[in-house]
Amino acid sequence: MNKTKKISLVIAFLTLAVTFGLMAGMVTLIQAAPTDATVKSYEQQIAELASKQKDALQRLENVRGDLTDVQTTKQTYDEVVDLSIKKKNLTMQQLDSITMQIGNKEKAIAEAQANIERQTQAFMDRMVTMYEEGEASYIGLILGADDLVEFMTRVDMVNTILEYDKRVIASLEENKEVLEKSVEDLNYALQLQEEAIEDLEANILDTKKLADEALAYMQSLQANESALLRDYYNAKAQEEELNKKLEAYLKELMEKEKSQYVGGAMGWPLPLDVKYVVSSEFGWRKLWGMDDYHLG
Repeated sequence: MNKTKKISLVIAFLTLAVTFGLMAGMVTLIQAAPTDATVKSYEQQIAELASKQKDALQRLENVRGDLTDVQTTKQTYDEVVDLSIKKKNLTMQQLDSITMQIGNKEKAIAEAQANIERQTQAFMDRMVTMYEEGEASYIGLILGADDLVEFMTRVDMVNTILEYDKRVIASLEENKEVLEKSVEDLNYALQLQEEAIEDLEANILDTKKLADEALAYMQSLQANESALLRDYYNAKAQEEELNKKLEAYLKELMEKEKSQYVGGAMGWPLPLDVKYVVSSEFGWRKLWGMDDYHLG
């Protein structure tokens, strides 16, 4: 092998050595360089968790607004039920009072009827006595008159007695009719009170049903509120965890960038006949919103 070939082989060997050394250094640099996709992934996940938190808070605000409304509605229904029960109790007291009045009136009617019957019997007894006792009777009293004036006087006296009996009986009958009309009115009032009680009981049942429905809805909203709070705090905890990981990752990258280069020889400047493109200048730059040190 002549001297020219030996020199060529040495040059080729040195060229390969430099090339492999440069490649090894590039591998070391690539391994130490920041991984932009990892940072972007962290930021994307953090943004998604922040969006979840915002959505949970918005829904939580809506649920709490609905919860306030349904609590007010439930309270109103409860108040209506309480008032209806009180009104029902008062109506039942009125019903008892009317029933007692009816009983008293019916007792008074029975007494009036007994008085009418006694007065009528007394009147009939006098008529019988007048017929049976002759001169001692009313006819005898009238016919025993000595003159016309006395006769007329005695007739007036008999008529007065008969009219008194009639007035007494008529008065008793009128009193009985008044009592019967009073009982009729009281029975009508009693019917109205019974119908009012039925209506109140129906309203109480309907309002209680609405109150129960409001309570069930309120409980479902409270369950939703608890679930949304869990979602919010879970997303917040995950976001904090990712922030810690991202912070540690960026710190690790910064430490790597500060380390000394121990790889092969740099191949710069390149030969003039080699075409190249500088994709990024040497030094600090902004990458994904973060400060990043680039080796060029």
